[in-house]
Amino acid sequence: MSLAQRTIIDLAVSLPAANTLFQQLGLSLYRDGENTLAEVIQHKGPAAEKIMEKLTALQHEAQSKGLDPNLEPYGELIAHILQRYHQCHRQQLAELIVLAEKVEQVHREHDACPVGLTEALRAVEHDLGRHMMKEEQILFPMIRAGQYAMAAMPIRVMEHEHDEHGSHIQTLYDMTADFTPPADACSSWRTLYAGIKTFVEDLSMHIHTENNILFKRVVNEGR
Repeated sequence: MSLAQRTIIDLAVSLPAANTLFQQLGLSLYRDGENTLAEVIQHKGPAAEKIMEKLTALQHEAQSKGLDPNLEPYGELIAHILQRYHQCHRQQLAELIVLAEKVEQVHREHDACPVGLTEALRAVEHDLGRHMMKEEQILFPMIRAGQYAMAAMPIRVMEHEHDEHGSHIQTLYDMTADFTPPADACSSWRTLYAGIKTFVEDLSMHIHTENNILFKRVVNEGR
């Protein structure tokens, strides 16, 4: 498949450095991730003219280093998911909840105060935490043990829960005006919204890595 035919989220996962390019174009992995590179170039016009050249260079660099998550052994891919996403999300959410509490308390009289954001983040922490624990305790050990056919049902459950995460993400967008703080926001408020945006982008890559790389490979092997 050519670069132009690949989706933005796929390129962001397989070529991590590409994420900086996408951010410069104002792309969101959650909202724009399923668009192909060709669609983005057509939509963005001159602003995206050089992106194909830069992505081609990144792809050649990755190939020279043998970096391809679609070929990575399951044990290594799972270890990457645990470290890059599971551990990261737990830390991100713990820090964001503290910041959200502070912002809601200090700015409760501000018209743009994100009232209820702390509870929304706690809901994400609860649901995502339970989801990741099921993967860590049930699904991932099955995959590591080579029980691919047996893993098919848990995978379907995890994919369904991934879809449910989307409602949480949309709530965060809605409560933060697309992660845009008011002009007079303090540094904590700005840090909070920037942190939530990073969390959402990371979660989008996390879900893609599992659904379209790890789970897809396991299901195919279990048939």
